[in-house]
Amino acid sequence: MEEALRTVAEHVALTAEAFAVFFIILGFAQAVHTFVRKGLLRKRTHRALVEARNELGHMLSLSLEFLIGADVLLTAISPGWEEIGKLAAIVGIRTVLNFFLIQELRVLGGKGGREVVRPRRNLTVRLRRRGCLEEEPGATGATR
Repeated sequence: MEEALRTVAEHVALTAEAFAVFFIILGFAQAVHTFVRKGLLRKRTHRALVEARNELGHMLSLSLEFLIGADVLLTAISPGWEEIGKLAAIVGIRTVLNFFLIQELRVLGGKGGREVVRPRRNLTVRLRRRGCLEEEPGATGATR
């Protein structure tokens, strides 16, 4: 019974690792597609770069979660002190990486990482309202 449980756990862990690799590849492909479609073809490279980083970041975060789960599962079936120490180090490093990745995604994407870039079309109007820009006398919409 114990050997069957160990075999099942190893297969599930291997499947979780395969999903992690799949999500990394998928995230890379999505990021490249977004950058090419929005950056190179539409000449919006900065916005496309931010969106591509956001997509890749979400997929990397998901992959890290799958990898942590696989490591926990593999350690649960053979809990020696050496394996537990390795697990603690691996989970610690991956958790820190995931934490900082999520923080960067929040900075890039606003609340929840959904909104990637705020539109800038009304930036001049907003700056004028705040008193940061003044209209030049006789000019229409020009700023100093």
